Amino acid sequence: MIVFLVSTSTAWRVGDGAEYLAMALRLSEFKAPAMTPAEIRDMQSRLLTLGHGFNGVPLGVPWLTGSDGRQDQPHFWFYPILAVPEIWLLKLFGLPPYYAFTLLNSGLLLAALWIGSATLNWPALLLVFLSPVIWWLDKAHTEIFTFSLLAIAMATMVDRPWWALVSLALASTQNPPLAVLLPVFFLIAAAIKPMVLSDRRLYLGSAAAILIAALAPLYYGIRFKTSTIALLTGGTPLTTPSLARFLVFVSDPNFGLIVWCPFLVLTTVITAIALGLRKRALLLPALISFLIALGFMYSFAQTSNLNSGGTFGMARYAVWLIPLAIPLLAKGQATFGAKFDRWLIQPAMMGVVWSLLLALPSYPEAYLYPTWLANQIWLYHPSLNNPPAEVFYERVTHSEGPIGPAATASCSKILLLSSKSPPKTNSQATTGGPTDVDQVVQYAPACAIHTPIPLACKSNLALCYANRTATGYEIVPAPP
Repeated sequence: MIVFLVSTSTAWRVGDGAEYLAMALRLSEFKAPAMTPAEIRDMQSRLLTLGHGFNGVPLGVPWLTGSDGRQDQPHFWFYPILAVPEIWLLKLFGLPPYYAFTLLNSGLLLAALWIGSATLNWPALLLVFLSPVIWWLDKAHTEIFTFSLLAIAMATMVDRPWWALVSLALASTQNPPLAVLLPVFFLIAAAIKPMVLSDRRLYLGSAAAILIAALAPLYYGIRFKTSTIALLTGGTPLTTPSLARFLVFVSDPNFGLIVWCPFLVLTTVITAIALGLRKRALLLPALISFLIALGFMYSFAQTSNLNSGGTFGMARYAVWLIPLAIPLLAKGQATFGAKFDRWLIQPAMMGVVWSLLLALPSYPEAYLYPTWLANQIWLYHPSLNNPPAEVFYERVTHSEGPIGPAATASCSKILLLSSKSPPKTNSQATTGGPTDVDQVVQYAPACAIHTPIPLACKSNLALCYANRTATGYEIVPAPP
């Protein structure tokens, strides 16, 4: 299946692929991943000859310049260094180096599948591994890397927790918050199987995990004399997200997990209910998965770019949630036996067909248009979905940038921006005159609203939705 998927696609740069390839090329030549301005220009010239979208992408970040004048990339070099042997192999056959990530991603996914096969039978394996993650097989991006290592961690956290710890640490090299799970997994292993505390492999795995997880902080600490990675990567302090923002990567009709993995989600929910009704069913691993999912969703909600690219449609963060189903599916197998496998065959096969129809690697990057489902909701039932303003604005205007007024073509759903001094344009539609509170004007392109605007939507720079109803518009604040 992997051979079919990658042979029917063309490796093309998406998202941060250029920086990963640039670092891999540097490391394959035994050079530092950080580059001087002259080396950056040279690397950009090399990428220009490769094409496939890798050309014309800026490299290096000025605010990540060390005392030696070299600029680092926003992402760590661990994932690219894994592509170095593949680059050497491709060079022997005269093949372009960007295929190195196709080989690397395929190897990672197959390794995770092999390890997961000791925990899951084939229907569950299909449901998890032939999911929409397949779109990233030939992409120089970390989704397969993170997915595979999380899958290994979830599959081994009970029987081989030392490998779970090492896998989590490896994943944290590209996503540092995952290191927080290391003590959690250690405690899980001790709680489920106390005898593991006498197994030296647990302590060897813990030591290796600590060393691996420390790679990025140590590197940046040496390079920039600080241990606060958030200051280097432009991170922001943690905030309490709105409920809509907290749930967006699961429930959003454009890129949420439910839309793109419906059979996995439905199967997982039914399995959880069936186990819950079985009084003797031990649900601790499933509970752990649920708590980890909540932690992930809280972390995802902190991102400043919800509607990000580098995808065919499904949010990249949502991919992290797929492997969390492994412990629950494994518990379903152990509890219900062959019946569970027979029941799982049908949703597993439907899930495979669904993924092949919607997430072939050959499909282009797409994140600036609403999905069919989102479009239908916004046209006919707009009040059912009020996403964070960024999602609606970028999907209906097909552009990224500062959020402004926007609307569906039929004005069924309108994003209003309140401004004390809005630009005067021909498409401006006001909802009052100079007697409005604070003389604030609400405007949206080509859409006139005759419904009174709530006071909360009249404060400067407030964002609100006007959802068309049978009698006019219902106006509600857009979730932050």
